Amino acid sequence: MAQATVERSGTLSSVATAPAESNPLLREHGPVLSVALHLMPGLLTGAVYMLLRGPIGAIGYPSLVALNVAILVALVPYVMGFLLYLGYRRNGRFSLHGVLLYREPIGVRRYIAFVTLGFGASLILIAFVGEKFISPAIQAALFGWMPAVDWGLNGGYSKTVMIASYALVAVVTSICEPAVEELYFRGFLLPRMRYSGRWTVVVHSCLYAMYHLWYPWRLVTLALGMAPLVYAVRRTRNIYVGFAIHLLLNSFYLIFGVAYILGMR
Repeated sequence: MAQATVERSGTLSSVATAPAESNPLLREHGPVLSVALHLMPGLLTGAVYMLLRGPIGAIGYPSLVALNVAILVALVPYVMGFLLYLGYRRNGRFSLHGVLLYREPIGVRRYIAFVTLGFGASLILIAFVGEKFISPAIQAALFGWMPAVDWGLNGGYSKTVMIASYALVAVVTSICEPAVEELYFRGFLLPRMRYSGRWTVVVHSCLYAMYHLWYPWRLVTLALGMAPLVYAVRRTRNIYVGFAIHLLLNSFYLIFGVAYILGMR
């Protein structure tokens, strides 16, 4: 009966009581395990990014290319390989059933409302509060020694290089990164954070921000800015709300890049 409940609902409470969940990674996570699982993809992706910065810069491309390649060759294989492995151990086949939670159906109007409000709140907190005031102050005070990701928008690159760079952004930053992050962070980790109680949105937002090791000065900005997205996903128990908000937010990287390229001679 417990297993049948899992099949229908896919909620955390039913998974936690299902006798089939012998793998501790598919049960409730304790604080130590949760922190480790949040940070591990960042350690891997950040390390690959730092290794690629020099060689990619040497051939005349901005470091955004190094970051996108690191996401493509490190983050995506790690996350999808890990989740599919868990699914294979659980289901006997490569499936994410029972691994990804928060997939409860919601009505179209409710979906649109949460996406619209979540996106608007996140955009305001990131663009008009965090990136305008908080991140620059933290970067100047603590991380002036650390090279920032160069998005190529300050000149110094040919139009051909910029087109190639933002073609990569269109695929990786705009689609692959938000999709993979939502699967892992909101579909796999967030539902298993009952240890944090009423502070789950805050704790998860902070851990997600800390995962971005390649620009630590944005920790506060990302924690604030992603909180509305996390709240929307947790309130609706629907990761597709997070997909939509995250895709919309990341699309601004591409929009700014295309606008800059169109203005080049």
